[in-house]
Amino acid sequence: MGSRTVRPRTPPDQAAREAAVRERERNVLMDAGAGTGKTTTLVARVLHLVAPDDDGPCWPLTRIAAITFTRKAAGELRLRIRERLLATLAQAGLSGVRRERLHRAVGEMDAAWVGTIHSFADRLLRGFPVETGLSPSYDVVEDETSLLSEAVDLVLEGAQTGTLHDTFGGDAALAVLALETEATLAAAIRAGIPAAEREHAFGVRSGPHVAASVPVQPGRAACVAGHGAVRRGVVPCRRTGACGPVRGDRGGLARRGVAEGHREGGRRDPGR
Repeated sequence: MGSRTVRPRTPPDQAAREAAVRERERNVLMDAGAGTGKTTTLVARVLHLVAPDDDGPCWPLTRIAAITFTRKAAGELRLRIRERLLATLAQAGLSGVRRERLHRAVGEMDAAWVGTIHSFADRLLRGFPVETGLSPSYDVVEDETSLLSEAVDLVLEGAQTGTLHDTFGGDAALAVLALETEATLAAAIRAGIPAAEREHAFGVRSGPHVAASVPVQPGRAACVAGHGAVRRGVVPCRRTGACGPVRGDRGGLARRGVAEGHREGGRRDPGR
């Protein structure tokens, strides 16, 4: 039984793919599922930009940014662009202009802007330290846990001292947001949400970041159940009559009203 040669079928949207490769005047958006040829089309577009087959106007490879989401995808994209450049360069019948452009593009591959959005931004910042006001010796945070913890500490400190709005440099809109943040944190802490996330035998007791998902109304604060789970009921803020910042004693917002929040934790909202 003889073997049969199977020729790849032409995609029904081949004309649209060719148009996406050759378009120069407009932005191009491709919306398709996995394995449908988006990367292949992107590689073909890069090739056409750096060495068009009609020897028309071209772009240096170092003037093109090809951005992906993951390092794995970025590595694959860089490899496929290099392979396509080399494969095209090996073809017979190339014009002298196109061959020269392909040679230049291959030499520029190591300096090409092909990578993740993080590597793209990192390269820009390190390349212009004076303009950005950043030292080129900074580090990229891989695990945001410590950064988030530091941010929460700064927000808590600013809310306790009433200076959170000062950090926004006089921006009126952000100053209003800072005041709302102070009030929300004050209400959450009075309700019993601890100032830090703590592990115990029954699970994890939530920290102040939970306040972002707790609805706070004027004159009311969210109740917290025995092990930190947010209850559906709400109770009045008895000490101040409103959910504003509480200052004064050494404990500040981090300690004030915690006991009251636990005493009232078992009450249900009368409207439910």
